[in-house]
Parts: sequence; structure tokens; C-alpha cells
Amino acid sequence: MNTLRKAVLGTLMAASLATAVYAASPPPDGTAPPAHGEWRHGREHHRVDLLMHALKQVNITDQQKQSVRGILQSAKPQFEALMGQIRDNERTLITLGPDDPNYAATLATAKTLAANMVQQRSDVRVQIYSVLTPKQKAELPQVFANMKAKADQKRQEWLQQHPPSGPSSEPNS
Repeated sequence: MNTLRKAVLGTLMAASLATAVYAASPPPDGTAPPAHGEWRHGREHHRVDLLMHALKQVNITDQQKQSVRGILQSAKPQFEALMGQIRDNERTLITLGPDDPNYAATLATAKTLAANMVQQRSDVRVQIYSVLTPKQKAELPQVFANMKAKADQKRQEWLQQHPPSGPSSEPNS
């Protein structure tokens, strides 16, 4: 590797490290920086939108829509509380090294919270499915498959218009 390449690589690495340290440090006013999960604004909201879109495709009635909205509304506070716990735990976990005495307990908490989220989603899904007719339940897998195929197609089109660049796409020299 020539000297110029080493200098450029060293500068980039130093800049990356400085950016990571800056991003992990609290701002001067003492408020905590947003956790990683907070940048994914509306993730649960997006899941609900996809579900409602799928349900509309199986022609749910107005009464079914109201029931589903009621189920989602009653589950919302539980989801928000659980997401808050997950965010708080992520903030703690990111500050700990694997050799920290609290790391194992914090990691165990993260696993428990993730399992709780899976269970919560499953419980809500069971409640929603109980509102559907057998015909609607039978149609949903195909609706979800069609939605996935459409999303995959859009992703492929986007990748064709925006080919990946960076170290992984460059030939080794």
C-alpha cells in the first residue's frame, strides 16, 4: 500500500472514530442523544399500516374495521411502554463493554424485552384474526405474499437505479 493510500485510510478511520465518539457522547446541555431505535420513527406504526392495507384487500366490513381499531387502540399503551423499555435498555447496553459486570444482566433484559414484544404482537394478531371470517383468514396469506413480491420488485428496481458503492462493491487491489 502506498503512503498516500495509508494517509487517506488513516484519516478516514480517525474521522469515523471521532464521529462515533461524538455520536455516543451526550450533548453539552445534558440531554441524552436519541437512541438508535428512535431514528426508526414509526416502525410499529408502519406494521399497523401494512396490516390495515392487507385487511382492506380481504374486504373487511366497517364493523370489523372498528373492532380492529379498538384492538390496536387498546394495545397501543402496552406497545409504547414496551418500546420505551427497549429504548432505555438499548441506551444502557450501548454504553457497556462485554467485560462490564452489568453487561450480562442488561443483555438478558434485552432478550426478555424482545421476547415480550414478539408475544405482544402475537397476542394482538390473534385478537385481530378472531374478528375475521374463515374466508378472510384464508385469503390473507396470499395478500401478504403479493405485498412482499411487490415490495421485493420495488427494491430491485431501486437497486438497479442506485447500484451499491463502497468497499464491498470494489474489486480487491
